[in-house]
Amino acid sequence: MTRFRRVRVASATAFLATLCTLAWLDAYAAASAPAVDAPAHVHQHAHVHGVAKLGVAVQDKTVTISLESPLDSVIGFEHAANTPAQKAMVDALQARMKAPQDLFRFDAAATCTFSKSEAESAIFQPAPANSAAQEHADLDASFEFTCAYPDKLTTLDVALFQVYPRLKKLDVAVATGKGQFKRDLASPQRTISLIR
Repeated sequence: MTRFRRVRVASATAFLATLCTLAWLDAYAAASAPAVDAPAHVHQHAHVHGVAKLGVAVQDKTVTISLESPLDSVIGFEHAANTPAQKAMVDALQARMKAPQDLFRFDAAATCTFSKSEAESAIFQPAPANSAAQEHADLDASFEFTCAYPDKLTTLDVALFQVYPRLKKLDVAVATGKGQFKRDLASPQRTISLIR
């Protein structure tokens, strides 16, 4: 049983890694294109305030969602929290990343339940003394759900725009057993079709 579970987790991880690789290849191709009058401080890594990347991978009964967003888009700043209000915003962001059930809702008939999450950001770590301010900081998170009836999955309701109003656009990559495709979601839209 343990060996089967490891194989399934490894397979789901490989599937999500393929999805992410495709998205990164697109980003690399865009970044490698000749820039016209690009400011000198622009990084090759796409960091656009108000825009986040969302990856949705469906394999067997597991749905994995990855989120990559500039911190400015979710909490309004990208530096170490300096005030009690900023510290409360960082704490609230961390708490929501640990319990994202209100951010993502699936078709009720699919009977999906939250399994686990991971979230990483420089802002979650205490700033070292005498450290230089970071120019840009991101939130990288992943969420896993288990669906009893994955064949009933047709849509994903995303409440990111409502919870984080500074976020205006989601670049979405979807990978299922039936293929891979991209979607764009703009505020105030909420629904992503999981069917090509």
